Amino acid sequence: MANNATKIALPNGGSLLEVGSSASNPRCLPKGSVKRSDKNLGHGGFSVIYKGTYDNKTVAIKVINMWYAEANEVHTVVQNELKLLHTLRESDLVIRLLGYYHDTDFVVWIVMEYAENGDLAKFLNKSNLKGLWLAKARICADIAKSVDAVHHCGVTHGDLKASNVLIDVFLKPKLADFGHSKTFTSILRGSLLGQTIRYTAPERLCGDKNMSSEQLVLADIYSFGMIVWQVVTDGRLPYGEDCQYIDLFGLKMAAKDNRTNSNWNPLDDIGDFSDDVPPTFKELVHACLATEPSRRPSFAQIQQLLGNFLHLYGCQIRQSVNWMANKVLASKHLQNGWMWMRPNSDSIRYQQEISGITWETMKDHLQGLIGDIYSEHRYLWDSLEKEEQDEFKRIMNVDENFPRFETALRKLTKYLTRYHQSQCVVLIDEYDAPLEKAFNLGYYNKASEFLEMLLLSLLKDNSYLHKALLVGVFRIAKTGFLSGLNNPCINSMTSKPFADKFGFTKDEVDLLLHRHKVNIPIDHAHLWYNGYRSGNGSQQYKLFNPRSVIFLCAQKVLKTYWSDTDVTSRITKLLPQTSSQFKKNVLQLISRNAINVASADNVIYEGLDMNNDNYIWTLLYYAGYITNDDRGNLIIPNYECWMEWVNWITPGLCNTNTIIYFFKRLIEGDTYDINQFLQNATKQFLLFGGGMHEIPKSFHQDFIVNLLFPFSNEEYNVYSKREAPDREYDILVLPTVHARCSEVGVAMKLKVAADNETEINASVNALHQIRRDRGDFEGLNNVKTVLIYAIGYKGEAVHVEMVKVFQG
Repeated sequence: MANNATKIALPNGGSLLEVGSSASNPRCLPKGSVKRSDKNLGHGGFSVIYKGTYDNKTVAIKVINMWYAEANEVHTVVQNELKLLHTLRESDLVIRLLGYYHDTDFVVWIVMEYAENGDLAKFLNKSNLKGLWLAKARICADIAKSVDAVHHCGVTHGDLKASNVLIDVFLKPKLADFGHSKTFTSILRGSLLGQTIRYTAPERLCGDKNMSSEQLVLADIYSFGMIVWQVVTDGRLPYGEDCQYIDLFGLKMAAKDNRTNSNWNPLDDIGDFSDDVPPTFKELVHACLATEPSRRPSFAQIQQLLGNFLHLYGCQIRQSVNWMANKVLASKHLQNGWMWMRPNSDSIRYQQEISGITWETMKDHLQGLIGDIYSEHRYLWDSLEKEEQDEFKRIMNVDENFPRFETALRKLTKYLTRYHQSQCVVLIDEYDAPLEKAFNLGYYNKASEFLEMLLLSLLKDNSYLHKALLVGVFRIAKTGFLSGLNNPCINSMTSKPFADKFGFTKDEVDLLLHRHKVNIPIDHAHLWYNGYRSGNGSQQYKLFNPRSVIFLCAQKVLKTYWSDTDVTSRITKLLPQTSSQFKKNVLQLISRNAINVASADNVIYEGLDMNNDNYIWTLLYYAGYITNDDRGNLIIPNYECWMEWVNWITPGLCNTNTIIYFFKRLIEGDTYDINQFLQNATKQFLLFGGGMHEIPKSFHQDFIVNLLFPFSNEEYNVYSKREAPDREYDILVLPTVHARCSEVGVAMKLKVAADNETEINASVNALHQIRRDRGDFEGLNNVKTVLIYAIGYKGEAVHVEMVKVFQG
């Protein structure tokens, strides 16, 4: 032990815990440098983990009270954990040790990196991963990779369980709590005894202190199987919440005694799986929990099994719902040299979502993503020069002092090209998403500067690059972000080569609905999610929103799935600042009328702050909230988008629950609630319109008809007619033969008050007119009860009159 080692006395007078402070040993942190909060993140048999700060960064602090030492066990465990974490400090698969700190002679603080998503057990309970088998397989594969890497360092964990696997900000699992590694001789006494024993292999409960390293590895594999079981069951505790220690011990011993019984099923005691669990997970858990240790698979076999599942299951998902990528890569325009991934080439994928409330947070995420990309290409290590290895390691470990992250991706193309003897293909999805977030949160300039250097370094004058494909909402502008690219080939929705690649075609949606057993007529899905016009001339398509169709296949319900995006956030901020003409055009769109307005060729973010109407129309067009009709005018493409438009102007009024409530009140004849709803909507429309004092009757009529559109299905038909000499009604809601309440129909007459009328006079006069001509109501003869509504408007005031008419 070095002379400058720190010594911490054990309260029972036992041997001293000595942790050296030399470069080869964990770092002893200066007195007062670590600040501990009262935020309790978790606890173990003799320790409590707190949130804290060190060097102006959030950290996790494991506070160990040496008073609980028994037979020097705590001393051994603490010493092991510090040494092993320090030994494994270069691995991104293990929680990183920052150092240790002794608060008093009897209290040790182990300071580690902070995992933003907590431990795996808590993450599974708070995250809805039900049915997300790819995500679950990726978590399990990453844990297997982490444990296998630790084993290759000559270390067995000894206490693998969900609470000892931490999830970082990028959702990557990292191993923690190495106190029992290699020297574990008994199950710890303490408050979490029942938690630990759930994951412990039966053979470890026999008290054998001389288990070989091979036996300890097999015991870790058993514990890993328990973790997989917990991931598959969405966080359920093995053996159930109420199983006590003595019962757990008995079940483990029973499993050990049945190690030669081929009919023994460990899941009979632990808990079985639901029917929807893929066979791969069932086979893996059964294999890992084999009571005969020699029958358990190796971690290499486990990783291969999960890797095959990720590949095959991912292919099935892509074949059923991710048509656009397949269509683009199969396009003859790509094959003819525009972009082609040759067999020996490699690709860099830049597709992880980047976010952050501040630029510092987003920059951390971006650098973390670059580090992950480097980590995926660690196989390049042996082909690198010594200086390249040093730089590669700093980037992979996200060294905050590394000064050149902006050029990291370009350098990676150099390494890849040299290794594969072939230039790289770069695929970048949602290249503009980080800038959209940055613009909305007020740090656009800083983000733009970093991303411009990062991507121009990668894409411009790079001799190691073969081709690149960027996909985003906004086209690359001639000025602004990425303007420095050399003659990029830009394909918008009006371009012929990729006209059918921006969404799903009708044939594809037909096939998707059939494969996913969605019992909804294609015509209904068309009205909700279709209408996006792409291409030009003779090669034109009407496309479906792919995101919405994918969610429709999963949930099998027609509703709005496309909302709360970053573009939505920007639009809601811009709309109130637009010109009066812009607002009039918006009301025309909500009336489902076409408008003829000019838009820009591309979006320049700086232009949006200038309240330029043309830029905002362009933003709306490229974001998919408007499209062109046959004559080139702008329209709202479908009902889902119409709902979003109305919700921007009347927040809270136009959502599925509110509309269902409005329809029920309409059928039940509740004039008070109907009046309140329509009056609130009218107030908000007038408020949006600025100087408007009155809204035309045609707008009110179209608004109500569109509002009732979801109910024009197998139960009801909604009809709208303009006033004509032979018809006096404006809106009819008639039940079909399939309606649950087939005896009630609705007829409505709308009237905007004249200058000398009030809204009450207008509604009463309209009611008299309806009563006089009710014999002309086409289609009402088979309805026993007709609720006749007369709705009068005057400015923002609304009055609703209603009478019931019984027929036959």
